[in-house]
Amino acid sequence: QRRVHGYSGAKDCFERAIKADPDYGAAHNNLGYLLETHFQDYKGAKDCYERAIKADPNYSTAHTSLGALLQNHFQDYSGAKDCFERAIKADPNYSGAHTSLGDLLEDHFQDYSRAKDCYERAIKADPNCSTAHNNLGYLLETHFQDYSGAKDCFETAIKADPNDSTAHTNLGALLQNHFQDYSGAKDCYERAIKADPNNNAAHYNLGALHFRLKFKLLKI
Repeated sequence: QRRVHGYSGAKDCFERAIKADPDYGAAHNNLGYLLETHFQDYKGAKDCYERAIKADPNYSTAHTSLGALLQNHFQDYSGAKDCFERAIKADPNYSGAHTSLGDLLEDHFQDYSRAKDCYERAIKADPNCSTAHNNLGYLLETHFQDYSGAKDCFETAIKADPNDSTAHTNLGALLQNHFQDYSGAKDCYERAIKADPNNNAAHYNLGALHFRLKFKLLKI
């Protein structure tokens, strides 16, 4: 109850800021993010992001926010692609926009070569972007069969963010499936669960690994 009240209070503050300055792009963007993530008001969020962009056409964060909203809640993948590309045009060093574009190209356009370029640009812009390292690793593993390169990426993601549960899970799956390092995989799944106890994939993978080892379905 207090948390909902807190979000409502934040919403009121952003709305007052906008009333005081209708061209306050950051307030529009933050209100949009709040409406999207805590009120599930996706139409309202879209309006806010568009107002933020109207206030500042070079506001790369707002372009990226709008792109993510269009991708995740409106299934408008072409519109999302345009938004991410505008964000990059506005700020070529915005790692988040490169990562988001890469994810979209990989998942919805199956343009794996360009997705790889996007992740690499994201990493160049921010060498500590764990999400970009993790996404690049998954892409190298699944579409380029570059298992050593993928391993390096997952390990770099974990170094950048030791609590990146997804990277631990992905590294574990890679070690299990392509390096037959079952002990290493087990350690990775356990670290993933420690970082995020709600990581269902890590729980499942760890359970399946125990089962297969117990019944000697895997050779150690």
